[in-house]
Parts: sequence; structure tokens; C-alpha cells
Amino acid sequence: MLCEVTLEVFEETSLRAQKTLDAIKRISLNEVQKIPSMVKTHNNDNSSTKSFEAIKESLHKIIQADNEIENELKELAVFLNIQSAAARAEVDDFKEIVSKTGLKSRLDNISYLLSNGFGFEDFESDDR
Repeated sequence: MLCEVTLEVFEETSLRAQKTLDAIKRISLNEVQKIPSMVKTHNNDNSSTKSFEAIKESLHKIIQADNEIENELKELAVFLNIQSAAARAEVDDFKEIVSKTGLKSRLDNISYLLSNGFGFEDFESDDR
């Protein structure tokens, strides 16, 4: 079926977008949730250098997570561009099929009219 591929593209796109959003949520929450407990530990801990290093490391992981999120979004953008191109191509194919069908129908109508002699009377009377 002509539009079946487009429907599959939209379903796949939706699933891919949801997967990306889930990955972003997982990546960001994983490190961000650690910060409040580290700050609390830092405030209660006597060895501030150790807790400061832990906070610094966690912030570094957040930056890495941000890079992972950016990569996920870039991959999603590429995927969406590919899917959009596929959908546009199918729409163009559909338009071409409809146009050809319309032309064929008109040609069939003209052929029918010509084969049954319709339309020649007007031309013959003008020539006389």
C-alpha cells in the first residue's frame, strides 16, 4: 500500500523520539540527583577537600552527560531528517501517481468522445 511506508515512518519516528527523551532524562537525572547529597555531605564533613573533589567530579560528569544529551539530540535530528525525506519522497510519488491517473482518465474520455463521433460536428459546420 502506498501510504503504509509513511505510517511506519511516523510510528518509528515517534518511538525514536521517545527513546531519545528517555535517554536524556536518564542521563541528566543520574548525575544531577547526586549533587544535593554531596553538598550535604560536604557541609557535614570535616574533610572539605575530599567532598569538594567529589562535587567537582560529579559536576564534571554532568558536563559529560550534557555532551551525551547533545549527541542524542543530534542523532535524533539526523534520524528525523532522514524520515522527513522519506515521507516527502512518498508524497511526491503519490502526487505523480494521482497526476498520471488523472491524465489517463482524461485521455480515455477524449478517446471515447472521438471514437463515438462527438465533437466533430462543430468543426465540420465551421468549415462550410
